[in-house]
Amino acid sequence: MLFHDRVSIEGEAEIIDYDPYGLPIYGPATSQVIPAHVDATTTSDGSQEQANQVISRYRVLLRLPAGLEADGIKEVTWKGKTLTVDGTVQPQMLRGRINHHEFVTERVTG
Repeated sequence: MLFHDRVSIEGEAEIIDYDPYGLPIYGPATSQVIPAHVDATTTSDGSQEQANQVISRYRVLLRLPAGLEADGIKEVTWKGKTLTVDGTVQPQMLRGRINHHEFVTERVTG
């Protein structure tokens, strides 16, 4: 499978220190650009109360680099659009190994 698109994934910010009250101080979040394949799946209008909304759903396939946990992915940025993960990130197996990860995202505009 070829991954022609690129998505940016924000990593979780790490605790770098603690303040005098014992609360964590977080460093800046890191982002990684990962090869992916993004397909538009459905587009629908919002509810009757939110008639100006458009809900777009995309299917995202990506191959995660070593050390990046799939459970930490909450959103990805693709072509300047922030896509929120809807559901869980599912590993896809090929010959007993994880080949890539797949998930559905949602983007609400309006």
